[in-house]
Amino acid sequence: MPLPETDHGSLMAVAAYIADALRGRSAVAYRTARAAFRLALRVSAPVANLPRSVYRTYRHFRDPPYLPPASPREFPKVRTFAQTIPHLLQAHREQDVLFRKILREYRFLSADPCDPIRIVQFFHLLRAANALPAGDYLELGTYGGLTLKLIHKLMDSTRTLYSLDTFEGFDERDLVVEKTKYDYKPEQEWFSRPSLENVALYVGDGKAPTNLKLVKGWFPDSFKGLEHLRWRLVHIDLDLYQPIKTALETLWEPLLPGGLMLVHDYGCYGFPAARTAVDEFSNSIGTLPIELPDRWGTAVLRKPLAT
Repeated sequence: MPLPETDHGSLMAVAAYIADALRGRSAVAYRTARAAFRLALRVSAPVANLPRSVYRTYRHFRDPPYLPPASPREFPKVRTFAQTIPHLLQAHREQDVLFRKILREYRFLSADPCDPIRIVQFFHLLRAANALPAGDYLELGTYGGLTLKLIHKLMDSTRTLYSLDTFEGFDERDLVVEKTKYDYKPEQEWFSRPSLENVALYVGDGKAPTNLKLVKGWFPDSFKGLEHLRWRLVHIDLDLYQPIKTALETLWEPLLPGGLMLVHDYGCYGFPAARTAVDEFSNSIGTLPIELPDRWGTAVLRKPLAT
């Protein structure tokens, strides 16, 4: 779909074009819509007469929030299959609206645009975590903030969400260990370096949330000062053996009874030592992990209510 020409376009036409492009719900449509917005800046027509829905779309692109960095890699296309929506979304309209909003953004920004089951999993897991006694939420390995924002939207808003990350990619100390586990290739580390400020703005839709704390540094050093906290849910997305193993060993004790420990990439065969770390730890505490069926696999360990 070609962009309208400046000499015959009006702001309304360009804004309507942006809305149409967004309905494509794809990364290509999103980039195209941003190009349309840049064109809109060169159009001098007043905005007062814009329909409300079109004006909101225009405002979104005039004052765009921070967006997580796009993957510099082109992932190969994979087969997908349809899944009937959970009854939770059918029975509760407000949950369905929230799910579709989250899914639309996830499709725009994730390297895995067809992984709605991961979002469904977070809906159920956060509902369980929110019902526990007082405790906070923690993510280790945030990158641009995609799942951090998802957790923030679904968690108990009276509590605090902590994010710990190097925000500079893998640490060489962890890579030394990783290379002893399998034939690790340097190209497996392709992450860009988002700033803490931008991640906070993204999670808060343009305004850093007051109940979000970002900590930059290498884990476990970055955990210093947080030892006294108790956790309802911990999401570990560190990819590599050593930080995953250290996180499990460090955080199992302060996890509340009934608390949830999630480890992403348990089913990712590009980082096979992630599974090794989880299995070794699980065997040491006598609690087997449950593997969830999202694209890269998530292992869930739920702490017993009583020991």
